[in-house]
Amino acid sequence: MKVYIATSRDGFIATTDGQVDWLHELPHPRGGVGFDEFMDGIDYVLMGRKTYESGLRECEKHGIEWPYRKPVHVLTHRPVNEGPGMAIEGTPEEILERLGDNGYVDGGQTIRYFIGSIESLVVTVCPTTLGAGIPLLDVEQLSAFTLRSETPLTDGWLQRIYVRT
Repeated sequence: MKVYIATSRDGFIATTDGQVDWLHELPHPRGGVGFDEFMDGIDYVLMGRKTYESGLRECEKHGIEWPYRKPVHVLTHRPVNEGPGMAIEGTPEEILERLGDNGYVDGGQTIRYFIGSIESLVVTVCPTTLGAGIPLLDVEQLSAFTLRSETPLTDGWLQRIYVRT
């Protein structure tokens, strides 16, 4: 399992109320952040219900295309009635047995739920500070990973790749 996510400079993935509007307000780095290449290397996307519904709203609000070109599985106990997502539930072990381990995990709660199965994290640090919000991981969870590389991008962005220690 792999993670590909953006954070603020102070490590938050969303505001305290779960919003990610701040991501769309920033000038994105020229040349992109490698998301298409990352998607080419995975078989499916697994995300929590909140992240899925937020993603659908963000796409509609900003007039952008759904960014996931792979099957999207939504970790939920309820049916998924909107968009391309398919509901899935179970323990990390049960889900990995059904889907395989070459997936992209997205959403704070889902990342933390699958933390023991995650091999690597690509964290794109945005040039903004939120001051408070939903953190990506706590210090103990992040300590299971080693920083493999840190690449400056344009416009103040930075990309870090962590691998399981």
